[in-house]
Amino acid sequence: PGGSHVIVAIPHARDGFELVLVGTSPVLKENLQTFNLSVLPYQRIARYYQLLSLPRSALGKVLRQELLTLVENQKPVFS
Repeated sequence: PGGSHVIVAIPHARDGFELVLVGTSPVLKENLQTFNLSVLPYQRIARYYQLLSLPRSALGKVLRQELLTLVENQKPVFS
């Protein structure tokens, strides 16, 4: 029941960037694998991070720079 999720591109040494999913509720690895099989390689989600909450502005928009900082300092739930 609910949770917020966002896909962000984070810097990657070899590929330039990679897509990661960040959310506030659990995601099944199998669901992510199924999604990745249905999209082109550059659209695949590389890792999943779970946070207690997503950083948001006063208007409710996700603060991507703060989110990137949080992700850089945390281990993924799975990759």
